Amino acid sequence: MYEKDSFVPLAQAVYAEEIELHQTPDWADKPYSLQRDPLWRVTKTAKDFKDFWFYHCDHLGTPQEMTDHTGVVIWKAQYKAWGECKVEQAKSDFFENSEIISNNIRFQGQYFDGETGLHYNRYCYYSPYVGRFISKDPIGLLGGSNIYAYAPNPVGWVDQLGLAKTPTRTLQKNWKNYVGCKHTNLDIHHGFPEEYAERFKNIAGIDVNNPQYYYNLPKEKHTKSPGIHTNSSRTGQNWNKTWGGILNQVEAMNLSQAESKEILEQRLRALARKERIGKHNATAVKGANFCQLQ
Repeated sequence: MYEKDSFVPLAQAVYAEEIELHQTPDWADKPYSLQRDPLWRVTKTAKDFKDFWFYHCDHLGTPQEMTDHTGVVIWKAQYKAWGECKVEQAKSDFFENSEIISNNIRFQGQYFDGETGLHYNRYCYYSPYVGRFISKDPIGLLGGSNIYAYAPNPVGWVDQLGLAKTPTRTLQKNWKNYVGCKHTNLDIHHGFPEEYAERFKNIAGIDVNNPQYYYNLPKEKHTKSPGIHTNSSRTGQNWNKTWGGILNQVEAMNLSQAESKEILEQRLRALARKERIGKHNATAVKGANFCQLQ
């Protein structure tokens, strides 16, 4: 269980019973029958949790301790600067079944893989031993000279999806400076994807970090299905993939930068309407005098 619109863990529910599997008939010598399939006649019954543990995290959302319902510490850890779990403790005197006490959550958005020692970071893998991703930044040198970098400072920065290119704080600051008040939702979305920053600049002279193209989105409209960064979006594919195709089309037209810019801005507004996120655009929020209503 996580905090709303974030990857900060709140609690862990524990089941002690084995997972019950149902026998599946062999349909190799006869046609499948929905009516005869016993799986469709299984009655599900709710089961109680055996235990319920609570997370205690630092300012970045990294778990430091877990406690049971009485407040007793049943798990705790110490980390090195870049996320390596230096000391992990789940003592037997904490809990009768201490072998089942575990926590693989690390930095926000990261899940520890015990076999490889890497952290699964949604879109890529992160090595806490070297403090770097093991795959290149998709935008290459536009993200900085170190194309494997996680963050400039692990004490104050997080990368929940393994895709961050401009620090969230910077995006939020840009939003406030442009709109006139703070963001209301957690995520600041680039209307023109940073992944294609150089192409937008060359084709249309567009700066993707101009806050007029920002959208302040709740998670369910952004990275959670059916958000715009999922294949369940209203366009049927990830936002960035959609823009890759649009850029190819506009580039093939051999237009001037001004003409290309006009077309791309029109397409952005059309996509925003289709995805129903237009009201979250920085210019729309600014024009609605939302800040004066707060």
